[in-house]
Amino acid sequence: MKWFGLITICSIALLALLAPWVFPYDFNTLNLSQSFQMPSWTHFFGLDENGQDLFVKIIYGARLSLFVTFSVVSISFIVGLILGILAGFFGSYVDMLVMALADIVLAFPKFLLALILLAMMGSSVGHLIFALSFSTWAGFARLVRGEVRHLKEKEFVLNAKAYGGSSFLQLRQHIFPNLLGLLVVHGMFQGVSVLIAESGLNFLGLGSSLEIPSWGGLLSSGRAYILEAPHLSLFPSLFLFLFLLSLNFLGESLRDYFDPHRN
Repeated sequence: MKWFGLITICSIALLALLAPWVFPYDFNTLNLSQSFQMPSWTHFFGLDENGQDLFVKIIYGARLSLFVTFSVVSISFIVGLILGILAGFFGSYVDMLVMALADIVLAFPKFLLALILLAMMGSSVGHLIFALSFSTWAGFARLVRGEVRHLKEKEFVLNAKAYGGSSFLQLRQHIFPNLLGLLVVHGMFQGVSVLIAESGLNFLGLGSSLEIPSWGGLLSSGRAYILEAPHLSLFPSLFLFLFLLSLNFLGESLRDYFDPHRN
């Protein structure tokens, strides 16, 4: 299953990255005389209500979804890592402050918190990334804090401290390498929830602008024609399902790989 997940993710990501060269024509070109054309050899996924190629729009939509997901997970990874290390390694008031902030964020469902922030700030890709990052970093911070508190009591860290190793040395050589695998696995599963939230927000029209294709936006526009042209909703949902399934498969494989108790 890991190879299925890896190959699927890489294939969709590569198509999205090379989209301007693989599909050199403008996907925004309207051809109303061919609206709702069903899938054919010329247009694999058919045409939408404006006569635009649905397959091309899905691939361009992948660019936005993957960019937002990667950005949110990366930002949350870095912020959560820094704050989690500060809380877990140094403790005291720093720990209390960081965990209080994390508890406040975690008290809200991720989607709801991002929805509130976007409703206040307005729709844009930058605002979407900020809103999702703000609602995601706390999970990373709590995970890192708990693991650092556990690791700093291990013998190899205590020995490094006894031999005069600085806090930076202990963190760089002994604690961070033992955190990396755990954070990669957590980041993979967080990518699933972020992609679902991003698609949901775009479905509601609170993500990116309408001019930028997105999987959630395509599902939203296709629901009005679900009986007349079901392919407008079918293919974007299949792509979203396939990508989420692949992320789960890859996350499970990475968890097994980094599990020290695996057979």
